[in-house]
Amino acid sequence: MAITERNGNNQHFVEALDVYDNVLGSITVNLSDYIDTGHRVNDYQTGGMFIALFPVDDIAPLGAPISKIRMTFPNATIDGPDGKVFFFGDFSLPNCDNDGDGVPNNLDLDSDNDGIPDIVEVGLGSISSGKGTIPLGSFIDTNNNGMHDPFETNTPLDSDSDGAPNFRDLDSDNDANFDVDEARTERYTSGNLTFENGDGDINGDGVGDGNETEAFRVKLVVGGCTELYGDGIIDKYDYSSVANQFGNLSQGSAPYYVNNEDGADTPDYIDLDSNNDGVFDRICK
Repeated sequence: MAITERNGNNQHFVEALDVYDNVLGSITVNLSDYIDTGHRVNDYQTGGMFIALFPVDDIAPLGAPISKIRMTFPNATIDGPDGKVFFFGDFSLPNCDNDGDGVPNNLDLDSDNDGIPDIVEVGLGSISSGKGTIPLGSFIDTNNNGMHDPFETNTPLDSDSDGAPNFRDLDSDNDANFDVDEARTERYTSGNLTFENGDGDINGDGVGDGNETEAFRVKLVVGGCTELYGDGIIDKYDYSSVANQFGNLSQGSAPYYVNNEDGADTPDYIDLDSNNDGVFDRICK
């Protein structure tokens, strides 16, 4: 992020706001932060162009939805503040797209393409009704920040404590069985079992194989053009019968919406003994 100021002689107080005008963060640009670029502002004004540079996460957390910038000028001089704010860099979030499907994690309902929706893997699947999202009838947001109020203090599960939360971990309990296989959510056609979650992983690398062909959301790409994309759930794991459906319809069964073989404690993908036979799943494998 760059803040420019002719002559570098005015402080700036810069705030990042979301779409609801909530303050996401702020920085103070002091005179000592400016660097003289050695260039004049233009041919008809005196004074040089000064610039101050800051990492974007100095003003707001990475991934925060900055909608607008508000600038105020404490201790303004008679010269008058005339600063501007510029953001530059690659904002395509390549390092925040774990499954490489072109949908960044913050917009992806299944960030690791294991067929288990993120809402389930962070430990909040009981509210999802098998849809991969919070149903609108259950959604509460009294402070208008976009987050379901009861979940604002939730910490995503990291069942094996390896530093990778379950929604980005292909083996969430480190039992040597991929989550994609242990989830075992099923699809039936005319009463017959036609698909189980693990069937989507053809090459056995723990990730569902195939495309996400939905295209009902719009994003800007390099050059100012637009591009359509879906919800990040590949077609094989999209239980919706409606084209361009955000989320799923009736994936799995309550309360976990993934398989829980022994009907006790935790679902299989985070259970080290999924059938309570006294033998660890790692050994059974």
